[in-house]
Amino acid sequence: MTTPHATLIQALDIADLPQDMQDDVLSRTMQGIMQSVMIHAFMTLPLQHQHALMEYLDADKPVEEIFAWLEKNMSDFPEVIADALARYTTV
Repeated sequence: MTTPHATLIQALDIADLPQDMQDDVLSRTMQGIMQSVMIHAFMTLPLQHQHALMEYLDADKPVEEIFAWLEKNMSDFPEVIADALARYTTV
């Protein structure tokens, strides 16, 4: 099974970079992707789901857990992630 971390390294074509540079690129990329996904989620989810999402965020849940919740509750989650990732992988 490929991890999200490994998928990002491959998509960003940064496997040959030193580990500290990979970590920096991954951190910045994940921040941007998370921001894009959260904006979309709060614009499209019903109010009840927005409150539930806020509880996850307020509890400082891991990104993987938040994304798993979003995947269950946003029908267009794969497309939103793909669009956000495309911003970082398109030249």
